[in-house]
Amino acid sequence: MNWNAVVKEGRAVARQTALLLQDRGETYRAGASPTLFFLHGLYATAGEFRPLRTYCEESMGLATAAFNHPPGIGVEELANQATDWVNRKLVSGEYFLVGHSLGALAWSMAHESGALPKGCLGTLALAAPLMGARVPKLAPFCAGHDLKADSKVLTKLRKNLHQLPVYWVEAADDLLVEAWSAELMGPDADQSRLDVEWERWEKVGHNSILFDTRTQHLLTRLIRTKLSL
Repeated sequence: MNWNAVVKEGRAVARQTALLLQDRGETYRAGASPTLFFLHGLYATAGEFRPLRTYCEESMGLATAAFNHPPGIGVEELANQATDWVNRKLVSGEYFLVGHSLGALAWSMAHESGALPKGCLGTLALAAPLMGARVPKLAPFCAGHDLKADSKVLTKLRKNLHQLPVYWVEAADDLLVEAWSAELMGPDADQSRLDVEWERWEKVGHNSILFDTRTQHLLTRLIRTKLSL
């Protein structure tokens, strides 16, 4: 076990805990287009994205939005709720989706359903459990079922990875979800698979990825690249 990773994750969880009561309910902060919609993971709240949202608001002047969902909701139901939320909150213009863990799976499933409104520039998926959670039984209700490696939801997403406008980032020191890049991209994966956009980051874990400066820089690059097309 990588004890440095354990310590780093412990600090990240402590930081998440301190942010639990921030951005309760549905929150929206006005700004320029594209609007960024953030969807948190299991056993967390929208507050986990507060540092990243603040960065996007202050460095790029973008509008941001987030909402909270209860633990245990399944991926497909969360995708439906998140899609309804985007349809209600998006007035006009372009938007970009950011999801962490279960939230990343839900955004991906929303793309799969085809129900998202027009104007989506893409999605950033952070630490998504594409090969399932290490201990899915710790997740309650439908979420626990969906986080099994052989679940219908994960099987469908893995089959259709190349069709989804999603940029995937795997955390090499993730202690909560199974590694997926070697399985899905091949044993010699080197970020060169052309039909799927993805990266594997060293020295970062499942929750610390939220506070890693690489996440800020990648999100900035993705948005600016899409806007320049």
